[in-house]
Amino acid sequence: MKWMDLILVGITLTVFFITHNSVLFWIMLIGTCAYCLYTRIKTNNEAIERGEIIKRDIKYFTQRHKFFTSISDINILWNSVDKSVLKKYGVKVAFGENKIYFKVSDTTALLSMYLEENKKIYEFRVIEYRSSKYGVSGFMETNVILTDIEKTILRLDPEAKIERLHNPMKTKLF
Repeated sequence: MKWMDLILVGITLTVFFITHNSVLFWIMLIGTCAYCLYTRIKTNNEAIERGEIIKRDIKYFTQRHKFFTSISDINILWNSVDKSVLKKYGVKVAFGENKIYFKVSDTTALLSMYLEENKKIYEFRVIEYRSSKYGVSGFMETNVILTDIEKTILRLDPEAKIERLHNPMKTKLF
């Protein structure tokens, strides 16, 4: 939730406690929910128009995205990524050997490079996330990261191939 959403929820609760009018409370609560949904959809559509994300099937979040490419080094790929978009969405980055970790909200994604049958493969996948009844934390931001990586790979190697595979996810109760 953004600060404006929190303010609207606060005003709604304040009105209820001051007036004890449940009809007014429900009208304001429904209005607040409608506003929050509208702003989320609007933000998503604006990001699509700016090219920051691609409209994707919801399954993308639980898929492994394998890129078969001629890019020889993960540092070449990283140096070509549009970091200003990642910064705009609050993405934090950490590096490992042939790995880049992306952290946003309660979601962690991994871009790794490895050899398979003497071919270099880059693989992007979400490795940790938190979900609630309101949705998945970091869902849009993960799309921003994946879109940035995809665009970069295709710009550096127009012959690159992408394969999307189901990524079995484990959940924790506590």
